[in-house]
Amino acid sequence: MLCGEKYDRWFSRYILNKDSGLRLVYYPYPVPVRATVARMTKEPFLKQEDSGAFGDATSYMLMNLSSVDDLQERVKKPIDPLQFRGNFHLRMDANEPFAEDNWKWIRIGEEAVFRVVAPCTRCIFPNINVETGERDPEGDPLKTLKSFRMFKNYGSPAMGVHIGIRRIGQIKPNDVIYVEDTQP
Repeated sequence: MLCGEKYDRWFSRYILNKDSGLRLVYYPYPVPVRATVARMTKEPFLKQEDSGAFGDATSYMLMNLSSVDDLQERVKKPIDPLQFRGNFHLRMDANEPFAEDNWKWIRIGEEAVFRVVAPCTRCIFPNINVETGERDPEGDPLKTLKSFRMFKNYGSPAMGVHIGIRRIGQIKPNDVIYVEDTQP
């Protein structure tokens, strides 16, 4: 639902430094009203309530910044982690790219608990520069991801993980993140 012209002007000034160009909207319902995307229904830990109002799969996605760093070493142009549109960006003490592939559970801070429900397969959006809105003419970073991050039974490369909230709790910047993984 549209918030109104007054808020559109404020949002446009804040983001674009212009009087117009953006519209601020809000989601008026307490829970998602659309079904989980069909391609995600094969995921055994995905629940209907994990489906988001705006995202095409889940409401939450976590990016391991070590994975972004690893990808950065493989492509020619700089990558901004925002190109992957994660809700949570994790910087680990140890440099462990793609460690998130093996995680089952994630706790952020002392209360919030999430279940890893699926790898985050990628569409064309990571190829869009977050500053200019222009698409990379060489098809990167998606092209590079396809060369080494394809998973069996998925048609797109994976980067990050979809997570579903299992226990609500307060989250703040620089909270410690705890993980349980499937590796011994």
